[in-house]
Amino acid sequence: MSSHCQMVMGPAGTGKTTYCRTIQEHCAAVKRTVHIVNLDPAADELEYEPAFDVRDLITVEDVMEELELGPNGGLIYCMEYLMENIEWFKEQLEPFLEGDYLLFDCPGQIELYSHIPVMKEITKQLQRWDFRVAGVYLIDATFLAEPTKFISGSLCALSNMAQLELPHVNVLSKCDLAEDELVESPSPSCSSLSCHVETREKQQAELYIYIYLFIISIFHVLNLIAM
Repeated sequence: MSSHCQMVMGPAGTGKTTYCRTIQEHCAAVKRTVHIVNLDPAADELEYEPAFDVRDLITVEDVMEELELGPNGGLIYCMEYLMENIEWFKEQLEPFLEGDYLLFDCPGQIELYSHIPVMKEITKQLQRWDFRVAGVYLIDATFLAEPTKFISGSLCALSNMAQLELPHVNVLSKCDLAEDELVESPSPSCSSLSCHVETREKQQAELYIYIYLFIISIFHVLNLIAM
């Protein structure tokens, strides 16, 4: 029987760890078992008890100290080190290969999902081990308050979706911090985007609208391909 998993992704501070804990608690309430795996070697404290933890293999803190790398370089090194030690990863997964459901709490560094192929390699390896993998991308709901943040967040989500080639769901997090009308209608219309940028030059306002329409059209195309 195939196992299933979610790759829980998104920028730092969007609530990936909280999402994983909440999903686990919800599933426990309905008598379903979900295991959480920490794939972030830079994590400080976890809100859950992980099934296993990449920090048992390597941590960003150790890499920064021993190799004199910065936080970004250290994180990339750690994830590449994980791929070099993929047998360790497989050994940790062996108890969960018979119909289990896992949440992978992933690091938030955008380079890992844009032009560095390490996360794509990890997902491909999971699929080779007969995991059914889906991507869950968290976006801070407060991003909806400004067109520039909304476009930036949408592009990052789109980059993840295209790079990893997985069934993909975007999730708004921290909705309690955003205005109700933004959460109820998370995809702004062209007219609302134009109103937000009415104080800017007309050419720049039109650019926002064209970028927004382009993003939405690409999401639709990729969804059709996935289906």
